[in-house]
Amino acid sequence: MMGTFLALDLFLFYVFWEVVLVPMYFLIGIWGGPRREYAAIKFFLYTLAGSLFMLLGIWAFISLPRRTRST
Repeated sequence: MMGTFLALDLFLFYVFWEVVLVPMYFLIGIWGGPRREYAAIKFFLYTLAGSLFMLLGIWAFISLPRRTRST
């Protein structure tokens, strides 16, 4: 989890963000409530959609010309 906060570029941030989500899936799937399988699959689908949206945003940010970015 520290890698997410210590990443110096967007690619490493994205990779570490995805790595952090794997143990959360297993925590929900193993020690969840009575409908833990459903909750784990739902968690996976929602985080997949959010991660793809974040990847699209990172790609859009990188593909912008440098003169239009503030950084």
